[in-house]
Amino acid sequence: MSPLRALAIACILVAAPLGISVAVDEAPVEMIPGRVKPAALPPMVAHRFAWDEYVSLVVVSDTVVIDQPLRRQAWVVTYDQAGAFVVGYRATAFRDSAGILHIDARHAVISGPSAKVGLRTASRSARTVRC
Repeated sequence: MSPLRALAIACILVAAPLGISVAVDEAPVEMIPGRVKPAALPPMVAHRFAWDEYVSLVVVSDTVVIDQPLRRQAWVVTYDQAGAFVVGYRATAFRDSAGILHIDARHAVISGPSAKVGLRTASRSARTVRC
């Protein structure tokens, strides 16, 4: 990744408390988010999610994951409602056959002040978004 692209992503992540929120779809009972078969590359997007106690920003990059041609690199940063950084981690993103965007952070290295606390939004391994 070029230093300029890394700086642009860092600027987006720092500005996470700003922006438009989107609703997170509950996965159908028969689907475990992040575990279904990828069907298409996701768009390069940034989504802001408002949880009950937290706000998360997910940025899906233009970089395709090595050896996984239907997944892109993604970053997740979570803040508390006051805008203080809580946790951050890398993930992968893909679309399933229904067009649902999956954010899969299984095995992610979580960093930040609440990384060891087991923050609810960070400890979940995957999310789905209808966009």
